[in-house]
Amino acid sequence: TRKESSAASDVYKRQVLAGATNGIPVALAPALGGSANGTLDLNGFNQTLAGVSLGNAGVGSNFTGTVNLGARALTLNGNVTTISTATSVAAHTINATAGGTIDFGGTNRSFTVADTLAVDDLTVTGAAITAGAGFSKDGAGTLVLRNVTSTGALSVNAGTLAAAPIGQAGTLSLPGLSFGAANTTLRVQVGAVQDTINAGALTTGSGTVTLAVPQVGGLLANGTYPLLNYTGASPGLGSFVAALPGRVTGNLVDTGSSFALEVTGNDRVVWTGGVDGKWDVNTTENWNLETGGGAAKYLEYDSVVFGDGPLGAGGSTVSVTGNVTPAAVSFTNTATTPYNLTGVGAVGITGAGGVTKTGDGT
Repeated sequence: TRKESSAASDVYKRQVLAGATNGIPVALAPALGGSANGTLDLNGFNQTLAGVSLGNAGVGSNFTGTVNLGARALTLNGNVTTISTATSVAAHTINATAGGTIDFGGTNRSFTVADTLAVDDLTVTGAAITAGAGFSKDGAGTLVLRNVTSTGALSVNAGTLAAAPIGQAGTLSLPGLSFGAANTTLRVQVGAVQDTINAGALTTGSGTVTLAVPQVGGLLANGTYPLLNYTGASPGLGSFVAALPGRVTGNLVDTGSSFALEVTGNDRVVWTGGVDGKWDVNTTENWNLETGGGAAKYLEYDSVVFGDGPLGAGGSTVSVTGNVTPAAVSFTNTATTPYNLTGVGAVGITGAGGVTKTGDGT
């Protein structure tokens, strides 16, 4: 373990392992990822700390912080804060196995999450949160609470809340969930990968809540998909708007116990290369709607098809110009139309939509 100490915190450069209960001085607030990727591992012991910060505030720093709880309890007398900048690609994590706990005690604490270029800025997996006075989500970044339960209500004051990373189903269970005066986003995956959010008592403020609904694993069929389960009185849909994926048409509905997405139509897009060979996002009409017909631009979470054509100027050499996240990719082409997909550096097809090949072409 290497660290740089200050009066208020320890900046851990590599990894620190707790060697006993409260083996780290409880008045410290470790900064993980300050000058290299940093990890705090409870190593089988309970630990109390003044707080935890993750990342580096330097411009473009990609250093990350990780906390491994295992099955033990981390009691925090302060907040969890990520400090990475908007030019960073820094995805921080807190991981727990069965029994792993984040204990905020009887004081309202916060996950304050800065927004970076990472899809998810802080992901908490598998932890039970003890929060006698509730807790809050602050900051413009994305907080993922995957397979997390809490004894206290959660207030979302800024940024995005999600129940799982894209492509991994997750469940979030709370006794209460509230949204405040600022505009916020709640991301819920539907379809082959389905998230579950049990909000308990649901309340809203004056801000607009965008329900971002990625379709993952294929085309959403017509039907009703639960997004946000609640108990007690409904706050109504007035504060909520839906950001629908790809070609989905539909509406939000209130079933009396859940806000749900009612899908009334959908379509796939088929590659034509009608303008050029670029696979970009909502820019170039290199696709046709499979059922509806007509030229189309690729939209995130579209289900896409590469077939025999007829093809335009772009042909069957496809340049992926930036990361794209389709719901599913299907190659139905025959030997007469071989495809070649290219990208630059780390650019490519992301997510968990999967690739299906049914034609005999390459």
